[in-house]
Amino acid sequence: MRKFITVFTIIFCITFLFSGVAFAKSYTKNEIEHFKELGFTEDEIANFDDREYQEYSKLNGKVISSVQKFYRVTPKEGFVEISKNQAIKEVFNYREKKRIKKNDNNKISLSSISILSGGTDTNSCSWMTQTTTVTDLGNKQFLFKNSFTWLTEPIWTLNDVVAITHSSSTSTISGSEYLKYIYDRWFYDDGIPLWQVDTITKTYYKAYAKNVNGYAFVFDLLGSDGGYVVENNRGYMVYKVNATPSNFIGYSNAFGHYAHQQVALLFGIDLFSGSMSVSPSFAFDQAPDTDVQFYIK
Repeated sequence: MRKFITVFTIIFCITFLFSGVAFAKSYTKNEIEHFKELGFTEDEIANFDDREYQEYSKLNGKVISSVQKFYRVTPKEGFVEISKNQAIKEVFNYREKKRIKKNDNNKISLSSISILSGGTDTNSCSWMTQTTTVTDLGNKQFLFKNSFTWLTEPIWTLNDVVAITHSSSTSTISGSEYLKYIYDRWFYDDGIPLWQVDTITKTYYKAYAKNVNGYAFVFDLLGSDGGYVVENNRGYMVYKVNATPSNFIGYSNAFGHYAHQQVALLFGIDLFSGSMSVSPSFAFDQAPDTDVQFYIK
């Protein structure tokens, strides 16, 4: 019975991460499509708060550019960019081999079965994806969004950084910035996930760092909460921009950034157009940035 439950849970988690979700709130089909056109995923829409619902119901827009990257994260190599298909395969195999190791009382060693075909120590692997989206709101105004999802449990659960920077042809609209962090709490029995307890959302309105180049938010990445195991760490940050100058015509860029803390220290963040610097650098692993180019007309 436990084997069945575990296999079911693995399949459920993979399906949740790479496909649609059930909506907890009562939205009409037209409302869902409206929010998706603004660049939000079904899971993000399902976790909208009242403020987001009211704000985005009044906006009209269309996604004009988006870039998604997948990463394997290890203590030795940090973030390594891989393909989506490779990420799906590695995540599924990782979870399956964890199940085998648990059920066989550690008789089968994960280190003897390489899921990466490269001899990597899979006991210390995590996987993550980052998606940066630009939505045209009309009148030379745009919505920037940077989303992240940990596809497995993170290696470390400290304070992580998510940021967006942009080129000089756009300028931020103060007060439009925020970060939403979302996670699921699961009840485990003897290491076996039995059921999902709830979904928690935390919204941050004060950026840790900001300047003319963009915003960076810091949040507490959790591994457990209230005695429950945390799964599906995910979230997104957004802010709006105007074309600068207002009559600008041409290409512009938005860049997504993510840093994963591995040493608990005080740190500082500097934002530049197209890059983010977190110091001390040895305390963080940084994901390869996303670069989203779009045209302002």
